[in-house]
Amino acid sequence: MLFQEILCETQYSQSDVKKVRLVGALAVFIMWTKIFYWMRLFRIFAHFISLLSQTARDISTFTVMLFLILCAFANFFYIINNNTPEGNADYSVEEGEASYHYVDQYVHQPVIDSFIAVYLMCLGEFDSDGYSQGPNQYAAWVAFVLATFIVLVVFMNIIIAIMTESFNKVEQTKEQLQLVEQLQLVKDYIWLLDLKETFKSK
Repeated sequence: MLFQEILCETQYSQSDVKKVRLVGALAVFIMWTKIFYWMRLFRIFAHFISLLSQTARDISTFTVMLFLILCAFANFFYIINNNTPEGNADYSVEEGEASYHYVDQYVHQPVIDSFIAVYLMCLGEFDSDGYSQGPNQYAAWVAFVLATFIVLVVFMNIIIAIMTESFNKVEQTKEQLQLVEQLQLVKDYIWLLDLKETFKSK
């Protein structure tokens, strides 16, 4: 609230205020995620921090493959969406023809909209109303079925399998990893200690 009052009282343009709010939102988000770093102090949480780190490392290579297949389908829908009245400003709508599209408008940037549409499609959220119209209706349905099966069924199950394997690896060395996380935290701040002074009388 104080931050909001300061913005209102200071002579900023509306665009500047929006930029400051965006930076503030990012800063707050980073502060919240920083809590995960300090959770390593507690043994009950240290194990799960190791699990998150291990899982991120294990799925990194597969994430590249997932990104590529999403780009492939997004590119396909981006191209055929130019054959629709809503996807192409130069499209001439015939009399009596209803407006339709293969890709919804999310941020009003066709390339980004196509990627978002495919991502949501693979999560089970999609708008297929326009798939029954237009010159590419059969191609749109084939791509829809392939995208939902390949990404939603095949790729997502592979990710689950990789995460399960990561969990099993971490679980086998649970006690050791708890200590590793706590020691890593000590190592990060060991420069605050004067070790020569600490062990002077030892």
